[in-house]
Amino acid sequence: MTDKKSFLMYHDISEVMLELSDEDAGKLIKEIVFYSIKKSGQNPRKAKKPTGLIGLLDFVSYPFKAHIDRDLEKWKLKATRNKENGKKGGRPKKTETEKPKKPVNVNDNVNDNVNGSEKIKEKLDKQKPENLEQLSQFVTEKNLTPSDADWLWHKWQGNGWTNGNKPIKCWKSTIRSWKAGGFFPSQKALKTSESSEIGRLAL
Repeated sequence: MTDKKSFLMYHDISEVMLELSDEDAGKLIKEIVFYSIKKSGQNPRKAKKPTGLIGLLDFVSYPFKAHIDRDLEKWKLKATRNKENGKKGGRPKKTETEKPKKPVNVNDNVNDNVNGSEKIKEKLDKQKPENLEQLSQFVTEKNLTPSDADWLWHKWQGNGWTNGNKPIKCWKSTIRSWKAGGFFPSQKALKTSESSEIGRLAL
């Protein structure tokens, strides 16, 4: 158990949370807080353990948890160093010959965080469109109807952006595949109409 009673949430990876619905963001926050408390070795009073994340939310939680782990290790090292210095009477005094330490390059840390955030956003862009408008634009480019886009948007919103109970890896590829299989409502309606016309002519 440690005396650490807080954790940091970085802006660059927190932007990903803004892309989630309020419900999913709440689940993610609860998972992150519980994970931080658990890693610090503390037992939250009357805390209800999260049910666990699945699919996209589980993937999004990894960078947050990684930052918590790294910050905790840094905190432990600093606490150990301060403890040792305390035994020796405090922080060692600098001598005249001691050279100043080279400042930490903040840009390196920022670039690492930004690159990690960009990779996550790229993954999210493949798994789901930003909004219904983007989905509709792509669907109409494939010679499908706006009603097909509405049907698909509500279907995926309802099942948590899955296909066959598995998280969608690329929504555009899924649409191409479904169109080739004739699964969209407009395609089924056209087939039904053509079959009825053929039956009428055969009479």
